[in-house]
Amino acid sequence: MQLCELAGAVALVDDSPTYCQQCAAGGVAAVLFGRYGWNEEHPTEAADGVRRASNWAEVSRVLTSLAV
Repeated sequence: MQLCELAGAVALVDDSPTYCQQCAAGGVAAVLFGRYGWNEEHPTEAADGVRRASNWAEVSRVLTSLAV
């Protein structure tokens, strides 16, 4: 979260549920990327505000929907 704040980020796309959860808790839009062994247990639409995307086209759709 600190790095996102320093960079002035409004969104994070990452394959780490932990980083995504931290950023979402801090008000930064977070997109959990891919389906890997370390992140596949995370729900698709979690109550923690993290959105999931399996590919870059989905990332684009998620971020576009957040901007509207």
